[in-house]
Amino acid sequence: KWLSHFSIVARKMHQPRTFTMVLVIITMIWLIRLRGEGSRKSDFVDVFPKPQFIRYDERQQMLKIRPLFICVEQKFNRVVDAIEKWLSHFSIEGSIYDPVLCDSVISRDDQILLRFELDVVHKSNVSDYKIKIDDHGISVRSVNEEGLFYAFITFGQLFCSPTAQTKSCFRRKIPYLEIHDWPSLPNRGLMLDVSRNRVPRLDYLYQLVDLLAELKLNELQLYVEHTVAYAGHEAVAGRDALPLADLAALHAYAHARFVRLVPNQQSLGHMQHWLKHAAYSHLAEDPRGQSRVFQGDYCCALWSDAPAVPYSLAPDEAGLGLVAGLYAQLLPLFPHAEAVNAGLDETFDLAAQRSREASAALGGPRGL
Repeated sequence: KWLSHFSIVARKMHQPRTFTMVLVIITMIWLIRLRGEGSRKSDFVDVFPKPQFIRYDERQQMLKIRPLFICVEQKFNRVVDAIEKWLSHFSIEGSIYDPVLCDSVISRDDQILLRFELDVVHKSNVSDYKIKIDDHGISVRSVNEEGLFYAFITFGQLFCSPTAQTKSCFRRKIPYLEIHDWPSLPNRGLMLDVSRNRVPRLDYLYQLVDLLAELKLNELQLYVEHTVAYAGHEAVAGRDALPLADLAALHAYAHARFVRLVPNQQSLGHMQHWLKHAAYSHLAEDPRGQSRVFQGDYCCALWSDAPAVPYSLAPDEAGLGLVAGLYAQLLPLFPHAEAVNAGLDETFDLAAQRSREASAALGGPRGL
């Protein structure tokens, strides 16, 4: 009604600018009111990613922040380690105890009971978890350790404001609530290209893993063409390549945070940084190089290379021997990995020379 009223008045006055200004003001007021109406109790907690389910206590009671009496089994070493680092990082008063000691402990005026427990009743293949905050303290339950870890990530955001800096938390109270959360996808990952431009250092990769864990992502791949310092291939990798020891350290660091570091090594195409060297050119599908690859017929120009360089490995025993040697150095660094990404994409010059006859026999004339 207001909008109609002002529209009529503005038009009668023949003042388009006035009409536009009034319309903008009304729209802003409407958006502000809508935002206020949308700020329900279910949106009170600024947790990210947002849990699948949040329910607040109807009494709107709040739990005052006090020192934490934390109960968690030591066998959940990754959860225990995360809690200890969190307590130290934010200078939070709290101690970790064996659950046996917690049976007779309750939340008091001088402490909060925080209990991490396995849910042995409900069986699930996903790492769902539940958090309940009430008069009895804080209860965290999950079907496995990974779920307990993700529950702790969520609790950490409830307890400390996400805007908190390194040495303090800004919350003084947290609401009584229940949270039930679970992943919508089993694999939630990021692939970071470390073969073009700057190769990240280990400390940056540690920070990246911490961020992925905070976002509850569980997979990281470092896209590699030639930037791993394989022994015996120093001429290819260069001085800025990732040391094998750093990859092993990153794998352990990621595993402690329930992030799977998946080995990734291009193994057929995208091998120009290897094959452009004289010591490896004999392994190429076409040692002469394919200029069309770099002129846009197949993909895109690679300005750091010559107009025509070998691009794909020839699919024969010699090429397989090179790849097998790389895997022999790479894969032992990932003891917890369940998969490997071999690349194999964009083999634009495959069947152009050495594998032409084999390709034709399989139905060619070009491309297997």
